[in-house]
Amino acid sequence: MCSFKSRFGISPWFVFLAFFAVSSVAMAQDEIDFASMDLEDLLNVEVTVASKSKETVADAPSSVTVFSRQEIQNMGIQTLQELLNYVPGFQTGRQQEIGTWYDAVSSRGRRTDPGSPEVLFLIDGQRLNDYWRGVAGPYNNNMTLSNIKQVEIIRGPGSALYGSNAFLGVVNIVTSNDRNEAGGSFGSWNRREVYANVSQEVEGMTLSVSASGFADEGDTYDQMPEWFGQNIPTNDPIEGFDGYVSLSGERLRVNLRHTQRHQEDFRQFGNVSNGEQYSNEESSSFNVSYTFVKNDKLDLKGTIGYLRNQSDFYGIVFPRGVLESFGLTDQPDAAFGGTVLLSNQSIGSFDGVWSFSEKNQLYFGASFRRAKLENVSLQNNWDASALFNGGPFPIEFYNDVRETFGLGETGTREVLGIYLQDKIQFGKFKAIIGGRYDDYDDFGSSFNPRGALIYSPGTSKFKLMYGRAFRAPSQRERTNTDLTFVGNRNLDPETVQTIELAWIQQFSGGQFSLTYFDSTIDDGVQLVEFSQGGGTVAFQPQNVAEQDLSGIEFEGQFQVGKHFIVRATFTNFLDTEENPRQVAETLGALILNYNAGRFNFNLNGYYHSEVQSSAVDEASGEFVTIDSFFKANLAASYQVNESFSLNFRVLNAFDEDYYTVDNIIAFLPNGLPGRGRSYVGGLNLRF
Repeated sequence: MCSFKSRFGISPWFVFLAFFAVSSVAMAQDEIDFASMDLEDLLNVEVTVASKSKETVADAPSSVTVFSRQEIQNMGIQTLQELLNYVPGFQTGRQQEIGTWYDAVSSRGRRTDPGSPEVLFLIDGQRLNDYWRGVAGPYNNNMTLSNIKQVEIIRGPGSALYGSNAFLGVVNIVTSNDRNEAGGSFGSWNRREVYANVSQEVEGMTLSVSASGFADEGDTYDQMPEWFGQNIPTNDPIEGFDGYVSLSGERLRVNLRHTQRHQEDFRQFGNVSNGEQYSNEESSSFNVSYTFVKNDKLDLKGTIGYLRNQSDFYGIVFPRGVLESFGLTDQPDAAFGGTVLLSNQSIGSFDGVWSFSEKNQLYFGASFRRAKLENVSLQNNWDASALFNGGPFPIEFYNDVRETFGLGETGTREVLGIYLQDKIQFGKFKAIIGGRYDDYDDFGSSFNPRGALIYSPGTSKFKLMYGRAFRAPSQRERTNTDLTFVGNRNLDPETVQTIELAWIQQFSGGQFSLTYFDSTIDDGVQLVEFSQGGGTVAFQPQNVAEQDLSGIEFEGQFQVGKHFIVRATFTNFLDTEENPRQVAETLGALILNYNAGRFNFNLNGYYHSEVQSSAVDEASGEFVTIDSFFKANLAASYQVNESFSLNFRVLNAFDEDYYTVDNIIAFLPNGLPGRGRSYVGGLNLRF
């Protein structure tokens, strides 16, 4: 078992740094204050996620959504996963497979592995997805937004720049390194939050330190179904810590990051074992970038980085007496189990822009990534290998928790990637064409082109975009071996080809975009029944799925009168996954922000139409339907003076009973319940 049980052993060091910086700094830094911007300024905020260079959303050769820090604070949104429900084509849902619970992300009508390997997550451009499952969510669940400048999202393919996992979306979190503030809050379920962001000039460079922590005792679920038809009450407590240190200058930037999450109770492996099941997740990284050349002709930057992900979760597998009732053991104990996982990846890259003229730029770069799986093992209080190997019986129970055997092969994967793209402007047209080549040492290579043509007549922009993307098979998909899931070394990468048509219209007081996309997935990975011999059947991932995805996405921001800003999104999927359809066909979100002097009020919410569970209704023979829902939040703040403000939030304001599809349907055919209404009040201090 991992030593994580001590919980947050490194966090006092970060808290000390933050406290020291707060105590010693009296210098406020110049910063962009989004609160004082009008709507026109907000619409022209620059992003880097689409080309690795600064450009507005309207000029980007991809479908891009961006949220500024101030918008997120006004909304009272606490986590990245919650924010993504306000992005066209994106939806999140609760999961219980990896850890006790986290939110899995679906993009553009597809839902596969619950860890969301089809979406690439970045922080300041650094990859967060791991090697074992190709996912980022479980290690970064409930990712806080206390130290960001903005969040940038590519809706659609991004492999032409970023390689694998940028399949149906890319999410880039851009951190802030020029803020001096601290805050805290308290609320329902004994919710506690505290954060501090501090920056100071140090010999021509800016040192920025951020630390945040949160904890709550969780909502109460009185009727949580369990084995033998029982309903067991439980809670979903969680606590977390995030620390970030940045040292930046004109050419050099160094980032250090550490996050931890601890969860207890609720559900794990489809069961409840209050006080005995837990989930610990840890992610640490550093990233160093240096600009070697920066002039009118050439901009060349090099980067090295390292990421380490660790997971340790444990819960009930078989309740008391179940194994005994099948004659597999002579002991009535409950069988507990879980997984210990440790992986890392190192990366080196360079990115450059060569400007032939103001109207012609060549973007180029290369990267080398080495991913390593150090450990992936079952941990149990019983001899799980006996059940896997057909004996010996009766199964032995231990007096402690032991790592019993490996779930898959440890080892390394090395990836070399090279990309090139050219951007040229002629008259009212701008054309972008290029691609990326990735070579993997364990399964082969993949080339992914992209192209875009942007026409700008006046205040309108019309985009025609094409992109090809891929998702490399994860080590789990290739080598996992357990009772239910057998790896497949012959897996090929999934590929998707996407065509997009977009119309962006700017006008006095606002902007809207209307996008049509059509995606074709080839060699899609799907779980297929697989015989292990001896009458034992498991599931194996195979390249047997072909899928069409298409839909219409709307996004708009409007100034209504002097005090109101309205932001709205709408998505309708014309083609999506079926049988069962585990994603909502219709999505919508609305943000109403009212600002009058020192007072700001925000009402926001999102809608998901009904979905289908993979459980089948015995009476009708149809998949069980999970109802649609609208979840709303209220947030208000009052600026007492230039330095001090108060805030208040009501989350799930209408106390909506809502459920999302869970990947483990045992006992929960109608979905996994979400949290009810809660209240949080707090304060913020700038210095």
